[in-house]
Amino acid sequence: MVLAAGLGTRLRPVTETIPKPLVEIDDRTLIDHAIDRLASTGVERVVVNIHYKAAMMAAHLSRRDRPQIELSEEAELLDTGGGVAQALPLLDETFFVVNGDVFWLDSKDSALLRRLRSRGHGRRPPAATDGDRGRL
Repeated sequence: MVLAAGLGTRLRPVTETIPKPLVEIDDRTLIDHAIDRLASTGVERVVVNIHYKAAMMAAHLSRRDRPQIELSEEAELLDTGGGVAQALPLLDETFFVVNGDVFWLDSKDSALLRRLRSRGHGRRPPAATDGDRGRL
């Protein structure tokens, strides 16, 4: 899952005209850098939550051939946890959550994501039951 719904207020005035994930670094948008990292680790389907300038984000993402992109549009900002919770029906059992408006340095083959995947990170925790409520 790529988080891309935020307002990008810390990057104003740039984000008054475009959402922060569409800011370019090295001739690629921030969100494309993030999605490319996921694709390089074998991710075939990405869910992107959108809110601020949603039509602009959707138009940009529709131009990608791979991986497959699914959108989870938020009528109101839900923050990180709310955005993930809303998108859960679209997510697989195992998934990464990455920010679509940051740029991180790593090796070209996304070594960090590969290491996390190989160690079983990114798995959805088992659903809590009524008996678990006292321990949560």
